[in-house]
Amino acid sequence: MLNLPNQTETLAEFSLQEKMMQMVMGFKLSQCIFVATELDIAGLLEGGARSCDDLALATNTHANSLYRLLRTLASVGIFSESKQKHFSLNPLAYCLLKDGPASMHNFILSWRDLDYPAWGNLLHTMRTGKSAFENVHGMPRYQYIEQNPVANEHFHRAMKELSAARDDAITAAYDFSSIDTLVDVGGGTGSLLAAVLRKYPNMTGVLFERPEAIEKAQDVLEKADVIERCELVAGDFLEEIPAGNGYLLRNVINTWDDENAIKILRNCRQAIIGQGWVFLIQTILAPEVSWTANFIDLNMLVMSSSGRVRTKEEVSKLYEAAGFQLTNIIPTRTIMSLIEGRAT
Repeated sequence: MLNLPNQTETLAEFSLQEKMMQMVMGFKLSQCIFVATELDIAGLLEGGARSCDDLALATNTHANSLYRLLRTLASVGIFSESKQKHFSLNPLAYCLLKDGPASMHNFILSWRDLDYPAWGNLLHTMRTGKSAFENVHGMPRYQYIEQNPVANEHFHRAMKELSAARDDAITAAYDFSSIDTLVDVGGGTGSLLAAVLRKYPNMTGVLFERPEAIEKAQDVLEKADVIERCELVAGDFLEEIPAGNGYLLRNVINTWDDENAIKILRNCRQAIIGQGWVFLIQTILAPEVSWTANFIDLNMLVMSSSGRVRTKEEVSKLYEAAGFQLTNIIPTRTIMSLIEGRAT
C-alpha cells in the first residue's frame, strides 16, 4: 500500500520553506532597492505616475529589465503599478527620495558602499572574530571612508538624513535644564548639540570632534543660530576631553571595546565639573529587544570587530569602572535609548 505523507504536515513543511525562502532572498531585495535608489526612480515619480518606458528613457536603462525590477519592488509595497505598466510612489518609496523628512536615500547608498560587501564575508568574522570589512578592503572603515570620495559623501549625508528625527526624539525624551555646559563628544556635525542648545537658551555647549568634522559643524551651528553659545574644539577623546558638567556621547562608546570605552568615560570623569552627568545615546540590548538591535550588534562585529551593543548590566560596569553610576535608561521613539550616568 502506498504510504502518502500527511497533508497537514506537508503544508506545514511547505510554509516553513516559503518563510525560509523569503529570508534567504533578502539580499536580492536589498540589491533591488540599491539599484532603484541609485537610479533615483522615486525622484522621477515624485510628480506623479509615469510609464516604465518613460522611466527607462530617463535612466538610460533597458525598458523590460527595468519593468521587471519595478514590478518586483511593487510586489513588496514600495511602488504601485497600474495595468498600463505605469508606476507611482507608495508611502514606503518616500524613503528613497533624495530630500524630505523620510529620506534614507544616502543611507541606502552608504549601506551598499560599505556594509553589503563586508557582509558577503561574514564567515571570515565567524572564523576569526575579526572585521569582515577590514578583510575585504584591507583597512578600517573610517580610513576607507576618508580615502573614497563617493563612500565619504554618501556616509556623511546618511548621518545627516538620520539625525533630524533622532535629534528631536532625544530632546523630547530628556530634560537637560540642569546642565550648564554640555560637551558633545564625537558629535559629528553638531546637529544634536544644536537641537539641545535651541531648546535651552541659557545653556552653553562644546562640540568636541576631529578637525575635519569641526569644519562642517561650523555651518550647522550657525544655521541653528547657536554658534555664539558654542565652542568648537578639535581633539582626540582617547587623550583628553574639554570641561563641562554634562557629556553627550551618541554612538561613541558602542563602537569601542571595553578597554577603550572605559578610557573615554574616564576622560569625561576627569574633566567633569562637580557631580556632573554623562549621557550615552545608543541602542541597548534587552530581553524584549527587537531584531533590529541584534542586527546592529552583529553589524558592529562585521564592520569593526571592536564595537558592540551592550546590555544594561554591561553599560553599568563600564560606568562604575570610569567613576559613574548608572541612574536611568530613558527610551526614545527611536531604536536608541538615553543612558544616564552620574559622577560618583
